[in-house]
Amino acid sequence: MEWIKTGDSRFRWMMPGESVDQKKVVLVEQGMENMIGMTEEKIKPITIHGRKVIKREQILDSKVMGNRQDITIVERESFKPVSYFSYTDDMQIEAMYQNHHVLIRKGTEKKTIQLKNQGCFDSFSVEMLLRLLPLQTGHIFRLHAFHAHAEQEMMIQIEVEGKEEVTAGKNNLSTAWKVKTCFGTKPQYYWIDGMTREILKQAASVGKGVHLEFRRW
Repeated sequence: MEWIKTGDSRFRWMMPGESVDQKKVVLVEQGMENMIGMTEEKIKPITIHGRKVIKREQILDSKVMGNRQDITIVERESFKPVSYFSYTDDMQIEAMYQNHHVLIRKGTEKKTIQLKNQGCFDSFSVEMLLRLLPLQTGHIFRLHAFHAHAEQEMMIQIEVEGKEEVTAGKNNLSTAWKVKTCFGTKPQYYWIDGMTREILKQAASVGKGVHLEFRRW
C-alpha cells in the first residue's frame, strides 16, 4: 500500500494534450436500463499568470439528475490543487486553495477551512490521477483529498482489482483495468484502458439493486 501526496517525486504527472470525452448516463434498476442523461469531459493543459496547470471540466445534462458544471484546476507537474468550481441549477460553489487552507464560497456564504494534511488533493481531480498511476493487480494507493461540497477532507483508497472486458462505445469490447475507488466509505468502480489510460466506464451503487453508470458513447 502506498500513500500519495501532491508533488510526490516518485510520480511524474505527464498528462496528455487536450482531450474530450462523452458518456451516456444510465440508471440500472433490477436489471432494467434507462438512459437519463449525458456528460462531456474536457481536459486541457493551460497557463494562468505564468503558472502551468491542467483544467478539467465536466458538464452533466440530465432531466433526472439536473444540470451541472464542475471545473477543477491543478498544477501540471505536482497536481497541487489551485481551484474548484461547481455550478448547478440552484447552487454555486467555489473553492480556492491557498497554502494550508481553502477559501469556500457557497452562494453568498464564505468561510476558510484549514487543511490538516499536507499534500492534499482536490477530490474532483482523482479521476485524472487514476489515469496516471501504475496499474497492476493488487496495487493499493491511499491519498487525502478535500471535498468542497462536504467541506471536509477525506481519505480515498484506490485498489486495482484486475483486468476485465468492458463495452467501450458502439458495442466494442475492450480489455480494461477495473479499479475500485472508495471516497471515504462510498465505493465507485472505474474501467481504465491499459494503453490509452482513458476511463471507459464508471459505476456506483445508489440504492439496493440500483446502479448509476457512465458509459463511453
